[in-house]
Order: sequence, then structure tokens, then C-alpha cells
Amino acid sequence: MDREFIIIPYVQLDGIWSLKDSEIGIIFDRMIAENTLKRVFYDGKTTEKSQFLALCKSPDQVGITAWRTEKDPILFSWVNGIVNGRGFIHFCGFKSCSARIIIRAAHAMIKILAGQFDCLVGITPENITEAVHLSKMAGFHVLGTIPSLLYLFYEDRRVGGVISFLEGGRDGTW
Repeated sequence: MDREFIIIPYVQLDGIWSLKDSEIGIIFDRMIAENTLKRVFYDGKTTEKSQFLALCKSPDQVGITAWRTEKDPILFSWVNGIVNGRGFIHFCGFKSCSARIIIRAAHAMIKILAGQFDCLVGITPENITEAVHLSKMAGFHVLGTIPSLLYLFYEDRRVGGVISFLEGGRDGTW
């Protein structure tokens, strides 16, 4: 690739997924290698590659990815809880990438998602301060923290959930 990164929405066209299962597996393997899986899926419900693949292929999700090369993911994002142009957005950036590239990729993803959503909401565990900071850098507005909102399965404790949002229009503006 001659670009800094490429954005690939994870969609099914004529019964064929835009990324191979093995490419989605690369994202899962990177989360394991960087010890990120337990932070992203802090509820303990996604622990196996097959579960992650099923989540990605769920008709209730909208997935989007950013890659430096075909084997080097930068950022993975998905939106769920979608109702009337609104949804909950989740990001997983990789430690092997600079924050600058992750934020640039997040901005590019958000531009693409702007055509589908009026409002995106994020709920981030308050103890993952770098994720809260990156969401602000990506343009999200922080409303505040709801105490004890989230349960961290792997730590067996509750933490506050930082609520952030990005409001825009399906005309592509945010």
C-alpha cells in the first residue's frame, strides 16, 4: 500500500465478506498478543476467536477496520445497539501503532460512519484512561462518568463508565 493506512468496512456483499475469516483472525490474534482482548471485552463474554468472528458477523453489528498492510491492523471498530440512526461505538486500537495514526484512522472511520448514523455513543471503563483520552482526540464529547456502571469480569470489580458521544448527521457532518 502506498498510503498510511486503508479503511475497510466489514460488510457482506452478495454473500461474500469484505475481509476473510483469517483476516478477522489476525485482529483477534493481535488483541491476544498485545494483551488487549481482556480490556476491550472486559465483560468476559468474548474469549475465543470463534466468538469474536461470530460477533463480527452478527447482523446487529456494523464493523470497520483500518490496516497499514494486509497483515497489520491499526484499528478495529464496531457499532451495536443500533436504533433509528443511533448506536454504541467500540474501538480497539493496537499498541504497536502510534496514537497519531490511530486517531487519524478513527477520524477516517467516523467520516464513513457519518453516512449511517446521527449519533454515536461510547461507554468506556474509567480506569482505561488512554481510551478516554483517545476518544476525546477522535472528537467525542465526554458527558461524565456513571459510577459503578461497568463490571470488569477479569478483575471482579465494578468501575465507572465514561459516557461520550459524537452527534452529527447522515449528511456526513459531525
